[in-house]
Formats: sequence, C-alpha cells, structure tokens
Amino acid sequence: MVTLFCAIVGEAESAFPVDIDASLSVGDLKDAIKAKKPNDLKDVDADKLQLFLAKKGDRAEMTLPM
Repeated sequence: MVTLFCAIVGEAESAFPVDIDASLSVGDLKDAIKAKKPNDLKDVDADKLQLFLAKKGDRAEMTLPM
C-alpha cells in the first residue's frame, strides 16, 4: 500500500491523500481519486482525469496547456 498526495490543478490547498496498492493500475488510481473527491469531480469521468507527477520539493506551478 502506498499513499499518494493528489491535488486539483487551479485549486489552492486542494491536496488530499489517496491510499492504493502499488500493484494496481493507473486506471485504478483514477477510480480511487474520483471516489475520494466525488463532489469536486462529479462532472468528470475517472478515465478522463489527467495525472501529473510532482516530486517532493518541486514548487513549479502546474498549469494545463490551452
């Protein structure tokens, strides 16, 4: 089991932990994220979530391409 900290791009202080087995797929992770934030992500299907890797200490602001 690993704990990943997730955040919603553009929403300040939106970080939240998601626990998931390390052997599961990215699709399973997307399902877990959606389940953890059903209200914030109510209009987004889990398979449409875009995930970005941010490493500890990385302070670069994340933005979505237009």
